[in-house]
Amino acid sequence: MAIQSLRRLFLQAKLRVSQLGAVNLLAALFWGLALSAWLWGVPYLRQQLGVQQAAIFDLRKSMQAPMYPVIATPAISEGDRLKAFYDSLGDTDYAEQQVKTIFSLAAASGLSLAQADYRMSEEKAGGFTAYRVRFPVRGSYKAVRQFCMQLLLAIPFASLDELQFKRTEVSSEVIEVNLQLTLYLARRGAGAAGGAAVPAVRQAGS
Repeated sequence: MAIQSLRRLFLQAKLRVSQLGAVNLLAALFWGLALSAWLWGVPYLRQQLGVQQAAIFDLRKSMQAPMYPVIATPAISEGDRLKAFYDSLGDTDYAEQQVKTIFSLAAASGLSLAQADYRMSEEKAGGFTAYRVRFPVRGSYKAVRQFCMQLLLAIPFASLDELQFKRTEVSSEVIEVNLQLTLYLARRGAGAAGGAAVPAVRQAGS
C-alpha cells in the first residue's frame, strides 16, 4: 500500500512538473537556489564582516598606542625651573674667554671672522646679564653650519638669535653670514658680591 502511495505522489509531481514547463521549472530552481544562498550566505557574510571590523579596531588601537612605554616624569615646580635656569648661566668674569672660544671655533671651521661687536646689559627683572655678540663670518654653508653647531655645544648658555645670509655671486660657494648670539651670564664667585659690569667693547682680530 505504501509503495502505491509513493508511486501516486511521484506521478502527481511528474504531472505538475510537466504542466509547469521548462521555463517555469528553471525559474523555480533559480529561486530555490537563491533562497538557499540567502539562508546560508547572509549569516556567513555577517560573521566575516564582524571579523574584519574587529581586526580594523585592533589595528587602530595598536596605531594609537605609543611605540615606546610612556614613563611618567615627576612634576617640576616653578622654583625648580628657576633654579635650573640660574644654575645653567655662565660667569660674567669669563665673558672674555667665551669670546676667545667663538674666534677659535670659527678658525677651526675654516671661517673668516675679522671683528665683532659686543653689548652687555643687566636684566634686573630676570636677575641675569645678557651679553650680545654680533659678528660676520665668511665661508661655505657647510662650514657655517658646523660652526654654529659646535658653538652651541661649547657654550650651552648661548642662544643663536639671528642669521643673515648674503652671497656676493650666485655661482660662488662662499657666503657671508651675520650672526647674533646672546650669552646668558650671572656673577659668581668673588665677583658675585658686586663690581662693575663688563663694558661694551669692539674687538678686531682674534
